[in-house]
Parts: sequence; structure tokens; C-alpha cells
Amino acid sequence: GAKHVIIIGPKDLEAGTCVIKRLADGEQVEAALDAVVEGLERLG
Repeated sequence: GAKHVIIIGPKDLEAGTCVIKRLADGEQVEAALDAVVEGLERLG
């Protein structure tokens, strides 16, 4: 199953950001769209 989900809403898209959520515990980080890989690495 999936370990993470990436959420990109209309405002996120305008700002060039997204939210990366770890499904195991619900922890979230905000990341620039061009830094998604780095954000995933931060969540482990």
C-alpha cells in the first residue's frame, strides 16, 4: 500500500507548493513542488 499522499489544492498550485502526508501517523510537511523528493525524504 501507499506510504505517503501528496495533496495539491488550487491554492497550493498557485503558490507552487504541496502537502506531503505520511499515512502511518498523519504527519504532514509543506514542500515546494520542485522539492517533493526532499519532502518525502524528510518524512522517511
